[in-house]
Amino acid sequence: MRHRMVLSMVVLFALASPVFGQQQEGDTELQLQGSLRLATSSDFEHSGGANVTYGRFVTDRQEWGVTATATFTEDGDLGGTAGPFYRYNFGTGETVPFVGAAAVASFGDDSFGDNALLSAEGGVRFFLDRNRAFTVTGQTFYSIEESEFADSLNVLFGFSVFWSK
Repeated sequence: MRHRMVLSMVVLFALASPVFGQQQEGDTELQLQGSLRLATSSDFEHSGGANVTYGRFVTDRQEWGVTATATFTEDGDLGGTAGPFYRYNFGTGETVPFVGAAAVASFGDDSFGDNALLSAEGGVRFFLDRNRAFTVTGQTFYSIEESEFADSLNVLFGFSVFWSK
């Protein structure tokens, strides 16, 4: 499982090409994504949902913000996660790979239960123009209470809108 995520990250970083500057210090990002949680064991259910992220670039490559995900399980239950995040972008070109981390709390009927979680993510933004990008992200969670990684991988895909001060 972890090997597939690492291999995916290597491929995403290989696709990066610095061309023209996109995100800049002081920019704000609003990101709307669909979410597909893929279970890697029978203890988890496949599920889908939606994610919204609001962030601010404190440098050309570093972003801080908040994220929230609503998840719908196969049984029709609704839950999710929410909390602050940090991302580091490996470039400022048309294709920008990134890695990030978040400290989130789960809520509702989410597969994680009511639990504090750490998440690690990696992805890539494909800029359509200076203010819009298509984003693909892979994300995994670590349960602080249970001291183990979740038996699932989130795949997020959607669009980001950027604006300056």
